[in-house]
Amino acid sequence: MAKRQRLGDAARVEQVQVEAAVAQAQAQALVAEGRARAAREALERQFPALAFPQPALLPDPPASPAGDADWIDAQLAQAPELESARRELEVAEGQLRVEQLERRPDPTVGLRVGQARDANEHYVGVVFSIPFGGEYRAAAARAAASRAAAAALRRDEVERRAATEAGLRLRETQLAWGGWQRTRLAQDKLEQAAQGLARGYQLGEGSLADVLSAGRLANEQRLGAAGAAVDAWLARWRLMLEAGRLWEESAAAAQAGG
Repeated sequence: MAKRQRLGDAARVEQVQVEAAVAQAQAQALVAEGRARAAREALERQFPALAFPQPALLPDPPASPAGDADWIDAQLAQAPELESARRELEVAEGQLRVEQLERRPDPTVGLRVGQARDANEHYVGVVFSIPFGGEYRAAAARAAASRAAAAALRRDEVERRAATEAGLRLRETQLAWGGWQRTRLAQDKLEQAAQGLARGYQLGEGSLADVLSAGRLANEQRLGAAGAAVDAWLARWRLMLEAGRLWEESAAAAQAGG
């Protein structure tokens, strides 16, 4: 801009536009730096032993996970509510088996040895008894069967709900990665357009307003792509945490990096 002004090829208003755009970008950068500093300080207070890279650069998120059934099964295996429902069913079924066994005749055989009033007389007797279950034991067995059936229904309901949530979480991860890809592609296109307009303006073609507008759009898209990358990473980390694989990947990454 200064060069074009010296050549008399730029108006004063264009320099004002450039200075205003620079001031606006500096203000946005200052706000972003303040937010980053506040977030870092909050994390350092909560996790004082955590080491933060300088600067914190977020790599591109990896491809969305494949093998839907495998990831859903892994999440179901780690679901605490499903494990609780299964344990409850096991207890109810165990109580049912006990009550059913109580209804069966339980014969006992005993040996009785005694001495009569006369010390010279002794006797030996055999005792055989077969108790039969009555209405009380039958009612107890029916109650236990009802509890086991209710526990089975709860387990099935919890399993369906957990499977649905696991599928949604997997889809969220895949959609977040696909959304980041699209925003990144748009970022590349807008940056190319902005660079082309900037080169044309340097050669005396186009207007400064178009150059500033294209640069602003490219910067906004770059910010959107960074946010989409964060969303993709968060969705992936949550999926891996629910599947019990987050710490395995973290340990593998740590070994690969060091």
